[in-house]
Amino acid sequence: MLFFAEKNQNRCRNIRFKLTDILSGHFNVFNTRWAREHIAKCPRCQKRLSGFSKVATGLSLLRTQPHAISLLSRANQQAIGGLRRDVRELPKALALKNAQPGPSLLSRIARCTSGVGNVAACLAILILMRAEVFSSMDKIQKDGRKVTRQIYANSLGDEMADEIFPT
Repeated sequence: MLFFAEKNQNRCRNIRFKLTDILSGHFNVFNTRWAREHIAKCPRCQKRLSGFSKVATGLSLLRTQPHAISLLSRANQQAIGGLRRDVRELPKALALKNAQPGPSLLSRIARCTSGVGNVAACLAILILMRAEVFSSMDKIQKDGRKVTRQIYANSLGDEMADEIFPT
């Protein structure tokens, strides 16, 4: 009986290792048949998975909450406090203790976007003017009016066409 229990625990450990590998690869574990079947039968894995779900939910909620600016330095101080004394006094550790979060890459880029957008719009207008797109559009509009007037003249007569499209 002891052999069976030990074998079952090894199987659970192997399944957990597989789950860890899959989760670290950002795959959805629950789409695999073997994982669903094992979790449905194993209360230990069910308990571990529910704990994992609680941690994942907590971390996702934590990301949505506003935090104090000093959070990074306080977290670093807590982490450094667990190190050996000689490691705690290294210059890099002291720099981590005083670290403050900087603006994110997105916020740094956002400062320049309106200026870059304006420059791009101006360049596009200059290129279009250089390519004489606007004069071509004007010509197309005039030719279109002539064609439309001719269609009206053929259908309704020249007098109605002159009334609708004065020259």
